[in-house]
Amino acid sequence: MSNAASVEAPKMGKYRCFAWERATAPPIFLGSVVLETGGSYTATNGKPGRYSYDAASSTITWESGWMKDNNFQGKVESNVKFRIAPTSICSHQ
Repeated sequence: MSNAASVEAPKMGKYRCFAWERATAPPIFLGSVVLETGGSYTATNGKPGRYSYDAASSTITWESGWMKDNNFQGKVESNVKFRIAPTSICSHQ
């Protein structure tokens, strides 16, 4: 039996993504991503893509589109936040 807390699937809707270079600097806006039902998403640049969510590992896999093109990760931390890189997070708007 695992002691890990269960993480809900990410909420559908718009997420704003930011990166931090260091704790004392303001965050850098990377863009927005809109998660849609059925495994599709649209990024800031308007380019659509596909994603899948794995509940067992709490991860989003970017199958196509802007998020995949930029080699972003998708570690879900809560149903309104996922990490796309060690210093970059997307939060639900």
